[in-house]
Amino acid sequence: MKLSTSRTMTNTLRPLRTTTCFLSCAAFALTGCAAFSQPTASSNSATGPAVSQSPVDPNVYVSQTIEVLETVTNHLPESARETDLKTALPNATEAPGQLRSCAPARESDTSASQTAMVYYIDTLATAITTATDQARLINDLTDELLQEPDWTVISTSPKISDHHHTLRSPTGLEVDIYTSVGDKARDRPDLFLVSATSPCFVPEPPYKAGDEL
Repeated sequence: MKLSTSRTMTNTLRPLRTTTCFLSCAAFALTGCAAFSQPTASSNSATGPAVSQSPVDPNVYVSQTIEVLETVTNHLPESARETDLKTALPNATEAPGQLRSCAPARESDTSASQTAMVYYIDTLATAITTATDQARLINDLTDELLQEPDWTVISTSPKISDHHHTLRSPTGLEVDIYTSVGDKARDRPDLFLVSATSPCFVPEPPYKAGDEL
């Protein structure tokens, strides 16, 4: 899948994924990599709405996710972006998002409709300067997003890092914005990350969990 050329951003990376990390530990050999809560087949999260079990074309969520990642990252001030990198980060179009299996609403529920449900997840990372006040950055970005119509805050509790907020986008995606501390000795920059997760849904054939889009 190719994005529009207007979406290409300097020093921005869509990291590779693993089954346990949204940001691949291998991408920058980062430590402290962990997964967010897995959505269940009854809801996107503890606060998320259930969706119809009628089959859905996953590309609907791909488009929504790209829009959200772009919207959030475009709010990142130029003064916070790191431009002095010894190794350029890959282009934003170089790694796809992924369909992942939803956890059953109940462990005993093994019906075909429940076990076939998936969610779509994608993450975008941007190198930021070491001088960036990361707590202020996340707070300011949250405040700016809340000025736009229909954005809401779900949580400001740390999950992946000390500076981590979870919001809901106007289209119902769960959006995590957070930072990751790099390693100067290994030329690994500090990162600003945004991850967008769809509600659970039944994908139209031939799509299934594990597909990259």
